[in-house]
Amino acid sequence: MKTNLCGKTMAEKNIIFLFLCVIFIAGCSSEYQMERLVWQANKAAEIVFMTDGAVSPYEFDKAILFQEKIIKNAPESEYGLNARFAIAKLYVVKKSFDKAREVYDKILESFPEKHDICALALFSKGQVFELEGNWTQALIIFNEIISNYSKTRQGVIVPLYIARYYVKNKDQQAAAAAYNSARSYYKSVAKEYQRAKAGLLAENLIIRTFIEEGNWKSAVDYIEELDTKYKLGVDTLVILAQIYKNKLNDMEKALKILDRISKEFPDFKKIEQLKKEISSDKNQQ
Repeated sequence: MKTNLCGKTMAEKNIIFLFLCVIFIAGCSSEYQMERLVWQANKAAEIVFMTDGAVSPYEFDKAILFQEKIIKNAPESEYGLNARFAIAKLYVVKKSFDKAREVYDKILESFPEKHDICALALFSKGQVFELEGNWTQALIIFNEIISNYSKTRQGVIVPLYIARYYVKNKDQQAAAAAYNSARSYYKSVAKEYQRAKAGLLAENLIIRTFIEEGNWKSAVDYIEELDTKYKLGVDTLVILAQIYKNKLNDMEKALKILDRISKEFPDFKKIEQLKKEISSDKNQQ
């Protein structure tokens, strides 16, 4: 009987090979079954979402059951996590707001170490209160995100979200206060994480608060302050030139910035077209 260099007989090698094939096939089968289950769950949920919840109890329960089956089969996986959020959204569509909040609370309990997930669950819970017209409770939750999950995506977005709520509801005084509060928060983040990704994002959001308020002078002042600190790239310089042209009607300043782009970024192809547009507007003044 022949043996290989590792001391295995050909029969033993064949058994090992077949065993590995069985494992591989079983794994592929299991993955296929999960993908099919997710597809079925998505289709069932899509019917509920597209009809704004106007489905029979059978159709709604079927959509929930598919998601629950995913959670049972893969509770800690991305599939399982997405299924939890899907269940909450299904309850929101049916206006079963208490049940939706219960699902978000369970997500918070199940994934306490995953701050991005917790922040998203809290934000979604706050939005449910907002949908019910309970802004007071929603605001409490949004502020909790700012306090406890400041480094997450939701933690960064929430201050602007609050200000936009007041703008949407035409509460100018509250909106102005919220934008000021957002700027203070972003400035503290920018100071704490200077030159890090979080700090740079915060500085961009400070500019965004000025733009959303229509405070163009403050926006360009802050952009130029960043230019002194970091030396701006071509895209931001183009935006700055466009603000001077379109919002502040300062063609001289806009052209000066474009001349700088020509010198510092000679490969920028749109510069001549931008200069032509500004010169044309200047001649019409």
